[in-house]
Amino acid sequence: METLLVITYTLLFVFFIQKLRFFEIEGISRNVISGLFILKIIFGFFVWAVYTYYYTYRPTADVFKYFDASEVMFNTLKTNPVHFFKMLFGIDCTGPEFYDYYDKMNYWNSKVNSSIYSDNHLIILINTIIRFFSLGFFHVHRVFFSFLSLIGLTATYKTFIPFLQDKKTN
Repeated sequence: METLLVITYTLLFVFFIQKLRFFEIEGISRNVISGLFILKIIFGFFVWAVYTYYYTYRPTADVFKYFDASEVMFNTLKTNPVHFFKMLFGIDCTGPEFYDYYDKMNYWNSKVNSSIYSDNHLIILINTIIRFFSLGFFHVHRVFFSFLSLIGLTATYKTFIPFLQDKKTN
């Protein structure tokens, strides 16, 4: 089932790349962008393999810790939908009735005291939303995050194109 979902979502995102104007870039074909997207997915597989077979302590692996925390939040939908939606939208979710959830989501609260903003909540929330589409399969999340990062890279590239027009080479 996981393989079927990975293939389906990959094909769907390639379709989006081929059809959406956002991915229209002068000098770069949509096929190249689609190829880069597939490369991102493949390299994501290698990252997964490293954290599965080499760095095997799952609770500290970035590739897994937010995914695992999202499972805790997602399962709250079944046991207490009100708590789920409060956590999802950040509404009145600081009371003691939420402590058990946050303890199980090891990285909901940053373990390091720092003045630097922590985006742990955002990554866990994104993973939780993706779970509605992934049925809890990790590699489907990899496809979604590959597409989201491709959107970011494309937007960044398109932002700088006007500043680099005089730098073109023939």
